[in-house]
Amino acid sequence: MRLESRQTPCAGSRAAQPLSGNLFFALYPDAATARRVAVLAQGFRHAHGLAGKPLKTENLHLSLQPLAGFIGSPRARVDAACAAAKAVASCSFDVILDVAGSFAHRSGDRHPFVLSGREGVVAVEAFHRALHIEMRKAGFGARAASFTPHVTLLYDQRRVGPQGIDLVRWRVNEFVLVESLVGRATHVPLGRWRLGSRGRPRHTALDSGFISAAGIFRRFDEA
Repeated sequence: MRLESRQTPCAGSRAAQPLSGNLFFALYPDAATARRVAVLAQGFRHAHGLAGKPLKTENLHLSLQPLAGFIGSPRARVDAACAAAKAVASCSFDVILDVAGSFAHRSGDRHPFVLSGREGVVAVEAFHRALHIEMRKAGFGARAASFTPHVTLLYDQRRVGPQGIDLVRWRVNEFVLVESLVGRATHVPLGRWRLGSRGRPRHTALDSGFISAAGIFRRFDEA
């Protein structure tokens, strides 16, 4: 399944469509890992009698930072986020998830059932801090909130306690600025930055040469 794609501010388009969804930075697993996580979601759903519908395979992601607290137009907000992303200094790193369960602190009747990690998410936490610092410099005024790296599999009325799982691991070679279209369960990439050995992200255009991987159009430029 192909992720919806369009010309966007970060791609250099002068005719970007109006933004109509939630904006955030995210990490997406590679295609094989995304498929494995989708299988795990179905397995946990049946094992625990959960009724919630699993997220689309192409939408499975680890959220990093919403675009909150910025004063200005939506276009200016995206431009500022792109500038912040370009300024982050980070090499590629691994994500290692080894726990499955519901977030116990959530109220209401839609509890996220997620994959999370312990020592294996230290690098993600460090990257989140670096991104937050650059976003503050770019004009995003939101305070740093508590951050628990996780991949949401589904939402359900039931809560399931944490349990250990076989490691889910992938190499993070890029991070993505995403617009999640409200009511459509569709993620639209607005910009993506490749992480390399020199610790400075490289912006990858969104309008040419992509290879489909779990619904995310990826092109890894050689450094």
